[in-house]
Amino acid sequence: MAIKHLDLVDPMDQVLILDEGVSVEYGRFRDLATNPDSRVLKFFKTKVDDDVKKK
Repeated sequence: MAIKHLDLVDPMDQVLILDEGVSVEYGRFRDLATNPDSRVLKFFKTKVDDDVKKK
C-alpha cells in the first residue's frame, strides 16, 4: 500500500520503504519517523518545508 495520508498509518505498523523497487528500509513506522537517518523522516520534513515555502 502506498501511504498518502498519515491518518492511515498506525505508529506501530511495520512498513517497508522501496526506492525504485528495491527495499531500502524496514521497521516500525514510529521508529523510522523519529530516526534522523531515516528516509521516512527526511521525506516528511521535506514535504513540510516545501509546503511552508509555498505559503
